Amino acid sequence: MAAKNPRRPRVIYQNEFLYTSFDATGYHFNGQVKHNPYCDKRNIHFTECSGNLVRQLHRIQGANYGFSVQYKDANEFGKISRITQVMVDTPQVTLDFEYFLADGYNEQMMGFITDGERQALGKHLTMDGRVGQNFFIVQAPEGHDVVKMNLADYGKDVKVVGLGNAFLSQYAVMVEVGAIPKARVSFDCFNIRSYEGVCNLPIPAVDPNAACPLSDVRFSIPDTYESFVYEQTKAKEQFIYQEGAGALAAGDVRVSLDDGAFLNITPDSLTEYHKGSAHIQGFTINAPLGTTKLNRLGNFYEYSKAINFPAVITVEIRALVSELKNDRSVNELFSCPSKKHNLVLLLEDCRAVEECNGELNPIHTNMAYYIKGAILDEESFESNVTDHKVVNIRFSTSIAGADDDSAGLFIYGKSFLPDRPKILAWGQPL
Repeated sequence: MAAKNPRRPRVIYQNEFLYTSFDATGYHFNGQVKHNPYCDKRNIHFTECSGNLVRQLHRIQGANYGFSVQYKDANEFGKISRITQVMVDTPQVTLDFEYFLADGYNEQMMGFITDGERQALGKHLTMDGRVGQNFFIVQAPEGHDVVKMNLADYGKDVKVVGLGNAFLSQYAVMVEVGAIPKARVSFDCFNIRSYEGVCNLPIPAVDPNAACPLSDVRFSIPDTYESFVYEQTKAKEQFIYQEGAGALAAGDVRVSLDDGAFLNITPDSLTEYHKGSAHIQGFTINAPLGTTKLNRLGNFYEYSKAINFPAVITVEIRALVSELKNDRSVNELFSCPSKKHNLVLLLEDCRAVEECNGELNPIHTNMAYYIKGAILDEESFESNVTDHKVVNIRFSTSIAGADDDSAGLFIYGKSFLPDRPKILAWGQPL
């Protein structure tokens, strides 16, 4: 196909879109299909035979990726300059991106468990034979939106950057007054490569044992589809489609701190805020997953990445001070064991439904974050002559095992579909 746009003067956010495939080294088409030579499987829904397992992500606000290489100099007696440089470690390939929070769809596509009952990071703690996941960044020609575009029409004018064997290294959530709630994720990868076109391309993942790309497994990039929600209905044939929430606002957020502050009165429920409780201005969740490369002689790539345990989730809250609790002394912290709290961050809007006894009924929860077993680490105050008095509160809890429901991070997203549709703001039912 002849190039329609032979020169690309620049790339901006209009031209880019982000996709992922959860199993880096596995098949990228349903039914154990390896290849797509005629590009006919590109837009087949993933649940169907030979369906495309490359899934789109939404509301991306920024993406940064690249690699760095570390060499060791080889020197010898009698020569002042080095003999050569030897790469003794694999390149450090990284990817991080931000997106607006909405309904848990992005989290589910990245392998998070979003039923609110199991550890959200469980699939990243136990790989079950996976060697990471793959990400694909599509670049459309200048002046074209990727959304609604038929990518195959532009042939090799469409470029793709593939990041192979990506392992989650951090998940963070930022919610504050005056800003749109968003999440940030970071990944460490084995490989990065570029492509022309969107059909039947070799996956970017590598086999760590063979130290080479898996060229016999192929992928294709699907076209994007529109976002929608099921508005309200009592039968499938009565579905009314409308656009999902583009983003949430501070007014859509409610917080429960289980009255966990030591000196401040803080919200202890989602339904009622205590009279005199601190006025929450910002809420941040940070869940880092540090990893260690496991190497052995005879392998260029590390044969695995091991998560560094123990790992800790931190929650930081910033609030305007209102009333203090009566008769509190820090000495009490030495005389009794640390009390554990269950913190809740709830994000809502009015465009949601859930299935109950065969009917779809309105609900309001878009996403919910439950931080279980949290302990108060810090409570500090800021006060000056030009601003409101502020309290900063920090909690922490351990990242628990996949089967532990007493501590850790739990996420509910309305896009979670265990057996029948509840809601789906972006994409087709899972």
